[in-house]
Amino acid sequence: MDEPASYFLTLLTNETTAYESVTFMEAILKLGAVLFLVLANSFFVGSEFALVSSVATDFNCAQQQEIVLPKRRSDC
Repeated sequence: MDEPASYFLTLLTNETTAYESVTFMEAILKLGAVLFLVLANSFFVGSEFALVSSVATDFNCAQQQEIVLPKRRSDC
């Protein structure tokens, strides 16, 4: 019963690196990288939301003006 549930993570590390401490600069760099990725993700989510909203606005505007929009092709 002393065996870990998964040996996968133990294969990725060896015993010399498993207990090394992280320096302050490494921690700051890793946190900065995470912050950068979160901000980049939020930018892409915001741009996708703007694109979807603009399509919905065009549809509502065309519906109010009774313009017939071409049907979208469905490749499902």
